[in-house]
Amino acid sequence: MRKFNFPTLLKVMALIIVIGAVIYSFKNQRPDQKKIIIPAQSVHYFKDPSLSLDKISLKIIYFIPKDRSASINQSWKELIEPAVKDLQSFHKIQFDNRSVINYEIFPDPVIGLLEAIDYDTQDTNRGNPYALSAITDELQNRFFDPAGDFYKGNFAKTESEDFSVIYIIYQGVGASGIQGSALLSLSYFINAEFSGYKESLFYHEFAHTLGMPDRFDEESHIYTSFDILGNGKIRPLANAYIDFETKKEMGF
Repeated sequence: MRKFNFPTLLKVMALIIVIGAVIYSFKNQRPDQKKIIIPAQSVHYFKDPSLSLDKISLKIIYFIPKDRSASINQSWKELIEPAVKDLQSFHKIQFDNRSVINYEIFPDPVIGLLEAIDYDTQDTNRGNPYALSAITDELQNRFFDPAGDFYKGNFAKTESEDFSVIYIIYQGVGASGIQGSALLSLSYFINAEFSGYKESLFYHEFAHTLGMPDRFDEESHIYTSFDILGNGKIRPLANAYIDFETKKEMGF
């Protein structure tokens, strides 16, 4: 006759009791105790966690050099506002509603203190960065300094925790973006050749204000990615996206 192995039986019974206790404990937990909640990490400036992008304050200004005041486009706001809304929506989707843009369009065209050549200089290559820098400095003084001629408290106000961006719609040439400010020529919203992807160009320059880099090799003149930082900028916004590796560097 085969001998009964009591030690093995005791081990099996102990294991059954433990499993039963775990199941009973889980079934009798409150619903909120059954979920393991991992807080979402804050979205931040590209490779800089010290600059939160949870909330972005976007100010859009239509800017005209003083010698081009006769060429003001009276439909400028109707031309750009749909693209602004698309930018806001695209950004919200790409960052899963963890980075939200609140925008305000200054209602009147702003005539510059200088002429176009003073902003553009003789070199408008690489997106006209000279104009972006010069106009940004001028707008900071005129809009955000209480002594400025365009200072309005409500427009100038930004919550302390918000990341501030100025977007210049320029009556001139250029497409450029740096930390906190971008410039795009109004011509991109008017010329038919850009009609299928002007919203992508608009977001592309905005992306640079958040630190996202160009995915384009200057020497070979080849795009190095398919997302909106690369050749996605010349495709419809509905087909565009931000590459995961880029978002990973932003805490996403």
